[in-house]
Amino acid sequence: MLPSTVLHDFDALPPIAQEQVIDFIAFVKSRYQVKPKKNFIDILTSIPNVGQDNDFSREQDKSTLEVKSCRP
Repeated sequence: MLPSTVLHDFDALPPIAQEQVIDFIAFVKSRYQVKPKKNFIDILTSIPNVGQDNDFSREQDKSTLEVKSCRP
């Protein structure tokens, strides 16, 4: 079909059918749209609150703990 024929056929449709054609074109465009690939850091940063301290349980490193004497 030539573009001029398609435009003529589109113009011949009633307004409600023209809206459906426009919606269909938008659907097809979104379905075949090329999405850029995300790298790992982009995926991590898109997750809310990633890397927050409350996401992990931390254990104390015994070598850095202060030792306090119980004796006066």
